[in-house]
Amino acid sequence: MNKIPMFWNVWIIGLTLTVIIGLVIILHFTRKMKGDGEPDKTTGHVFDGIEEYNKPLPKWWLYLFYGTIIYAFLYIGYYGYANIEGVAKWSSAGQLAQEQEEYEAKFGAVFTEFNNTPLAELANNKQAQAMGEQIFRNNCVICHGVNKEGQSAYGFPNLTDNDWLHGSSAQQIEKTIQEGRRGAMPAHKESLTNTQLKEVTEYVLSLSQNDQKPKADMVIAGKEVFNSTCAVCHGEDGKGKHDFGSANLTDDIWLFNNPNLELREDVYFTVKNGRKSQMPAWGKIIGEKKAHLAAAYIYAESLK
Repeated sequence: MNKIPMFWNVWIIGLTLTVIIGLVIILHFTRKMKGDGEPDKTTGHVFDGIEEYNKPLPKWWLYLFYGTIIYAFLYIGYYGYANIEGVAKWSSAGQLAQEQEEYEAKFGAVFTEFNNTPLAELANNKQAQAMGEQIFRNNCVICHGVNKEGQSAYGFPNLTDNDWLHGSSAQQIEKTIQEGRRGAMPAHKESLTNTQLKEVTEYVLSLSQNDQKPKADMVIAGKEVFNSTCAVCHGEDGKGKHDFGSANLTDDIWLFNNPNLELREDVYFTVKNGRKSQMPAWGKIIGEKKAHLAAAYIYAESLK
């Protein structure tokens, strides 16, 4: 466990003690407002016809507050604070390590068994699928959603369709989850003129299965621009390449799709400004065994 630097250690302890001691001082000097000694007299504060009487705090409330302050010191002494070890010798890192050991002792053998089982077999294993789904829900839904439909506005792919940038085989899916992916669509605003950007946009629309009607007079010129600039990644047929993680442009599935823009404007924006996306390497985050089960779950879902 990384220890807190001495400066912050002193700062946290000093700030805590200052607050507690400050509360004691405030309580002591506000037990009763200064007045003429008669409890039924007001302090002179009047607001909207409401007068504030000069009466002391209820004893039970005052003692209860003092009790919470004493409890705070006892709590710190028992559990410790910052880098200072308490009587119980407890720490959050120590408790985490203990719980991880207990978890490993209880489920370690199961994870090891599943980790040595091919994904194709795990796709039909109910227990493995249940565990994989739970791992997915705990780690992946923030980007891909509970229904696995992704968020195209942010470039988070939909896992329920048949469009896989890096391939949909069991091995390809596991590699994506274990090692992560980094995608980049280069910006062409410096290499192409504005006219060429518009022309290649129309050609891409002509490849795609969408309801946009491409401008026929620009499609032929756009094809020439596409073949010289874009085909190296997307292929001459525009179907993309798994080795590059380049998108298939012949369907109507778009990794980035701004709902506030018309498709023509969105494609033009992508060609002009480029896109970047990254899939974290979950094998390093949750461990290879859990990532293996998550891959089994996604693979099974892709077969439905």
